[in-house]
Amino acid sequence: MHQIHPFDEAIQLEPQGDGHWRGHTHEAYGNMGAFDVEATAARTNRSTQHWSVQMRQGADVVATATAVLATRRETWSAVEAGFPEAPPAEAIARTQSLDHVRWTSAYDMRFVQGPLQIATPPAGEQDSVSLLWVRDEPPRALDFCSLAALCDVFFPRIFVKRATWVPIGTVSFTVYFHADAVTLAAIGTRHLLAHARAHQFRNGYFDQSAELQNLSRWFAEVTSRPTARA
Repeated sequence: MHQIHPFDEAIQLEPQGDGHWRGHTHEAYGNMGAFDVEATAARTNRSTQHWSVQMRQGADVVATATAVLATRRETWSAVEAGFPEAPPAEAIARTQSLDHVRWTSAYDMRFVQGPLQIATPPAGEQDSVSLLWVRDEPPRALDFCSLAALCDVFFPRIFVKRATWVPIGTVSFTVYFHADAVTLAAIGTRHLLAHARAHQFRNGYFDQSAELQNLSRWFAEVTSRPTARA
């Protein structure tokens, strides 16, 4: 009997009619409970679709999103982004998950640089760069849903920079996909190389940018603007 992956259980939505869905978070990812999602087409044409999405818990809107979908056509392409050097994933031990951060158990993370070191902070501040191999745990074939979730595995850069916990929230989170479904399917259950850094911390806010790739293709670019209180 085929067993459904915990991630697929977590992202299941129950249609409620008229563009509404009901969802529930999963114990493997340990988050805030039941929610409702409403998606409305803001503009569509032959090449692109623009959707406006709201997530609600009870009467409160807890998150908003804009999804822009596009038809890909074969044409000239080029990649200018560089690829960090890293030993193969098999050569690095899996990083132990955090008992009090449940979702870390749902990913196989193998750090080349910049692991979270809250328990043994180094003297002074360090840089905010992290480089790691990552995949779902248990392994799951890569698709756009799992790739989007993998884009959110990066600890806030201030935790890495200052090696301490601080209250934090995310103001914006944007993912740009640079791959098609066929390319993602070819990766299967192999690790992706994930590279994250911040550019500036200032007056309670900071930026964070990242890329996920294998050693031959660039799959997704992530930008976020968290806020933190020291």
